[in-house]
Order: sequence, then C-alpha cells, then structure tokens
Amino acid sequence: MPTIANIAKINGLEISGDDPAVSAMIQSDSGGSSTGDGAGTQNHVDYKWIRFEASGYLNVTNPGNAEILVVAGGGGGGEQWAGGGGAGGLLYTASVALTTGVHTITVGAGGAIGSGSNATDERGRPGVNSVFDATGVSISGGAIALGGGGGGPDRGWSGNGDSSGGDGGSGGGNGRYSRYVSGASDFTSAASSATQGNDGGLTGFGNAGATSTVNSGYVRGHGGGGAGAVGQEQTDYYGNRGSGAFGNGGAGKDYSITGSVVGYAGGGAGCTMLLNGDSIATGSHGGGNAAGYSSTNAVAGTANTGGGGGGGASNGYSGATDVAAAGGSGVVIVRYKFR
Repeated sequence: MPTIANIAKINGLEISGDDPAVSAMIQSDSGGSSTGDGAGTQNHVDYKWIRFEASGYLNVTNPGNAEILVVAGGGGGGEQWAGGGGAGGLLYTASVALTTGVHTITVGAGGAIGSGSNATDERGRPGVNSVFDATGVSISGGAIALGGGGGGPDRGWSGNGDSSGGDGGSGGGNGRYSRYVSGASDFTSAASSATQGNDGGLTGFGNAGATSTVNSGYVRGHGGGGAGAVGQEQTDYYGNRGSGAFGNGGAGKDYSITGSVVGYAGGGAGCTMLLNGDSIATGSHGGGNAAGYSSTNAVAGTANTGGGGGGGASNGYSGATDVAAAGGSGVVIVRYKFR
C-alpha cells in the first residue's frame, strides 16, 4: 500500500502535500509546482508554510491549528480613460482549526483588461475567486475570497455608458465621466462596492474603488480599492494642475506568513493624462501602475498577490500602446508550527 510522504507532526497537526490518491495534482510541501514552500523561525517558534500559486490539495492527517491567508485574483483595468482594477478579496486568520482530510485549494486568476467599443465591453473583467476547501471538511462552510472588480471605462460621448468600476472583493475604480455627455448635470457615476466579508472563521478585507466628486470632464480614471484602503480619487486635472491627487490604487495589507513582509491585495491605479508635469498614478501591495496618455502602458497586478491591474488611457482594440493591464492572480498560504 502506498505511503503518504512529507509529513510533519507537532502539537497534533500533520500536514502533507503528497496524497497517493491525488499525487498528480497536488502542490507538494517539498517544493513541487513552484509553490514557494519553506520554513523559518519567528519569536523562537519554528514554522513551515505551503504556498499555493496554483490550485491543488492539502492533506491533513491529524487535526490542529494553522495560520491561513487566502487572496483572490485582482480585477483587470478598464479601457479608454479608465479606472484601475480592484484588488482580490483577502481572508486571513492567525489560527484556525483544521480537521483531518484532503482539502481542496483553488487559486483564482486575475481578470483580463476591458476591450471593445462600448462602455460595457471596456470595463475590466473581474478576478476569479480563491477558495480554501469549499466542501467544508475543515473550515466551517469553506473560506471564499472574492475576485476583485474590474476598472470602470470612460462614460462615453453618447451618454449611454456607465463609468462605474465593477463590484468585487475590492471594487474597481471609476473611469472618466465625459464632459461631452449631452445634458449632463454632473460628472459622476455610482461608486463600486466591496463585497468581501468574513468567511469560514477568517477575517475578510476589501474596499470600494474611487469615484469622481469633481464636476469636470477633464478628470480621468480613479484608483481601484485595496484590502487596506479605498481607491484614490483623481483630482489633478486641467485647471487644477499640481494641487490634486493622481488616482492611485488603494493600499493592500502586509503579512509575514512566509517569513518576510510581503504586500498583498493592492488596488490598480487609474489612468493619467501626463500633461504639464502630471505623474503616473501608482499601485502598491501588488497593484499595477496606470497607463499615461501618451504611449505609456499600464502595469499588471503582480502575480500571486491579488493586485488590481492599472487602468488604460486608450482603446486596446485600436492598436494604441497606452493600454490597460490585467489583474494579478491570487494565492493561498498555510503556515503551521512543526517544533
């Protein structure tokens, strides 16, 4: 009969990355499939961690407590004077009980950029959920981190579009509400919503993307929300140069679950005009920088952080180079004491 390899047992918790029934699909705690597994010491306590950069399985042979971080895929940036993508929802606990069993791990992909000829198509695509054991053999009901919302597009010349960013774990930032909309009395669309809450005994983090409160069509894109803060509204525009904000992505959160501090789930930045000394709007904690009109591409959310993608300044389908960028993929990390 085959044996289960790579087992560590301390304080009643045994975790193995190798289960003979699913060995072809698992993420191994001996370093298989680029998981970034490792070990370290913190406050005189020795730990091991298993870092899932792709979907797999975690086999627990005896119950015990573990620290868990679950981050969903970030939303893609919108196109055409657009907002940054929202960060993937983030779930964390310093200690939660795991029961015996093979636990399914799902790592969500980042959302694609918006692309098309109308506001609906130009909104960034949402990120994909990341899940720790949705079938519930361990954490009650499973723990689901929700994909980030896509960045909002330009409101459009015709006035038939909607510049709002998409709802998600963190919401996408709004795009421009065009001053050319006939009969417009203001230049705003509804702000996106953050939908991440607590789940499965883990604490959830997510924030809304930024909307515009400025009555001017010269305002461009706004920042997507991050796990630690809402997206930043862009208030630096023609007529207000040098005194406003650039639409940076909302900050994410820092964790040292892999032995050193790493930032996760930052929002993507909204596009920038780049005239008269404007600066590129930036993301942090894995969130991507924005495109800047002229010929400066947005930056994608960092892989395996759940960062939102930067918003674009022109239509990708037209062959322009200052286009939006995709959201970053998520990650699931489990850390446990081994002596």
